[in-house]
Amino acid sequence: MVDLPPTMVATASPIRRSKLSDQIYDLIYQRITTGLYASGSRLPTEIQLAGEFQASRPVVREALAALREDGFVVSRHRVGNFVARTDDKASLRFVPLGSLADVQNCFRFRMSLEGEAACLAAKARTDEDVAAITAAEAELETRVDAGMESVDADFAFHIAVVAASHNRFFLATVKSLINHVRTGMSLCRRLSVVQPELHLGQMKSEHRAVLDAIAARDPEAARTAMRHHIDASRQRVFEGQHLLSEA
Repeated sequence: MVDLPPTMVATASPIRRSKLSDQIYDLIYQRITTGLYASGSRLPTEIQLAGEFQASRPVVREALAALREDGFVVSRHRVGNFVARTDDKASLRFVPLGSLADVQNCFRFRMSLEGEAACLAAKARTDEDVAAITAAEAELETRVDAGMESVDADFAFHIAVVAASHNRFFLATVKSLINHVRTGMSLCRRLSVVQPELHLGQMKSEHRAVLDAIAARDPEAARTAMRHHIDASRQRVFEGQHLLSEA
């Protein structure tokens, strides 16, 4: 477990990350967003970070790779890792989730954001967009049915829906929330306290409802389906409720 410096410890109960590399990602991310690691500056070496975090170099390397993928860090061959310059990548900076209250609020924010994106997608979508959403939904179902890790496939479905809105601001905002969304999705799978198999079935039905509404060019149905899905996910985490009939 990474110990946060006193100036960065959240007052609310911290979320226990499932992987040490995720914790290291969050700490480096905090240092970047607070300016401790300035734009364009060189990060400590993998060996230095591994020693500070009391982690193996492969774990640190995994965290750095995720930071590079998300555009916060750039690598220079034989030189090291550097904080991406702010003018190199225009992206929002959301602070990492620090408490279950944050997770609740993120779900609620996503209801408004992705609900409107789905509504717009139903108006603006092309046949190619529907094909992309359908493929993402099929991949998600395949992974869920096989009992495989499905968080990334779930996020890919949401990205495909938002991309169909053809509004780059919706897309940039959702992409900037990638780690927050993944956290909520992971919690939804781990903390669904009543009949997790039923909840996975509910999730699949909710995704299909979003897809069907967009394919049918029904904006109101798309908005409602996406808002229902995200709120149902929130309730599965925090309330363990059955949101669909078992019949």
